[in-house]
Amino acid sequence: MGTGCETATRKKTPEGKIEVVGEWVGGRIGTYYEDKGYAGAAMGEKGECPVGDSPGYRPLIVEIIKFFRSGQPAVAEKETLEICAFIEADNESKRRGGEPVELEEMMEKAKPLAAKRLAELGVK
Repeated sequence: MGTGCETATRKKTPEGKIEVVGEWVGGRIGTYYEDKGYAGAAMGEKGECPVGDSPGYRPLIVEIIKFFRSGQPAVAEKETLEICAFIEADNESKRRGGEPVELEEMMEKAKPLAAKRLAELGVK
């Protein structure tokens, strides 16, 4: 659904499966429902589609090689950071018993950790 996600909320369904709801700027909502194996379904305002089925690591490796050769990432930095913040907000929501967690909170929490790691690596 692109960038602009503001909160993530993770809960268990009555059947004991995972449900993650993301709320985007402008009121858009995306919901992931766990299914068997690594599959699931993503539901949005335009409908539902299966997620989790993967052709393996080959497409990822191809993109990594392109990145190493060109220096150009396949996914913009802002989107990559938001994906990481969403994953951590989902984990934090689980730790908080299903409370919604703002992605911005996760970004702020990560800044000092990132600065420390960059300093350890000698990156200015």
